[in-house]
Amino acid sequence: MLTGVHPAFLVALGGSDCERLRVGWLAQPANAVSSLAYVAAGLWLLWRAGRPGVNRGMLLGAGVATILIGVGSVAYHGPQPGWAQLAHDASAAWLSLVVIGQIGWRFAQADDRRLAMAGLKAPAACLGVALAAAPALAAFPVLPSTGSAPRLPGGLVVAVVLVVGAVLAHPTTTPAALAAWRRSAVWMALALAAYAAGRTGSALCRPGVLWQPHAAWHVVSAAGLLCAVLGFAARAPGRIGGAGSAAELRR
Repeated sequence: MLTGVHPAFLVALGGSDCERLRVGWLAQPANAVSSLAYVAAGLWLLWRAGRPGVNRGMLLGAGVATILIGVGSVAYHGPQPGWAQLAHDASAAWLSLVVIGQIGWRFAQADDRRLAMAGLKAPAACLGVALAAAPALAAFPVLPSTGSAPRLPGGLVVAVVLVVGAVLAHPTTTPAALAAWRRSAVWMALALAAYAAGRTGSALCRPGVLWQPHAAWHVVSAAGLLCAVLGFAARAPGRIGGAGSAAELRR
């Protein structure tokens, strides 16, 4: 057992992710190392934010949040300090709120004419943003579990927010955004299959082997997350309303 960590707390960290918990700095080596895929995806988003023709704020916010998801996941599956679950859950919730904030900002910038052309009414748009926020809010409180009611898994929270966000943002998308979201859907479908296979007790769970389905979930979901964020950032920056809006809608 890891020094200085209560046994019940250790079981709660990574105990449902199949891989056997080991003594040492890397409690779950495969799951911990594979979490660096989120750090790589976040760094790529930060690099991409420096290029023209993208929503820089979206890429910066999502890039930092994705890096923190990776850091929190490494801590959660690796050294497992007392703050590991807080970082693991809070970073996922933060990324969700970045996406929700982006959607809300886009609607706030839209004028009534643009909303009408898109087939949306302002109250409906506000309700849609509120519904997108619900899964992220359900992730709180983000304090480590102590046997109270379980929270939604962070990956599920982010996936639901991304899907709802893409549906709400569809009236203002560009072809590049649609292409990115299609790629994201493929990656996320594979990721969800890996997530299910990596649950403790699943038919494919092999706690003692080096290759772990949950590690595959980390890598594949990082790729899907990267594509999804690029889809949001590919939407034309600036005010939605104004000249060119009708032409953009017809694309």
